[in-house]
Amino acid sequence: AAMLAGVGIGLFKNLTAASAMRGKIDAFRAGLAAETRQTRLDGWATAVKSVIDAAH
Repeated sequence: AAMLAGVGIGLFKNLTAASAMRGKIDAFRAGLAAETRQTRLDGWATAVKSVIDAAH
C-alpha cells in the first residue's frame, strides 16, 4: 500500500521503481519439526478454547 501511495503522489515513477526500496525478499521456510509444531498448535487451541469458555 505504501508503494502504491508513493507512485500515486509521484514519489516513484512506477511500481517497479517503488518496489526497489524494499530490498531482497527471502522466502519463509518453516523450521519447526512437525511434532513441535503440532504441540504448539494444540497448546494454542487449548488457550483459545479456555478464553472463549471463560467469556460465556
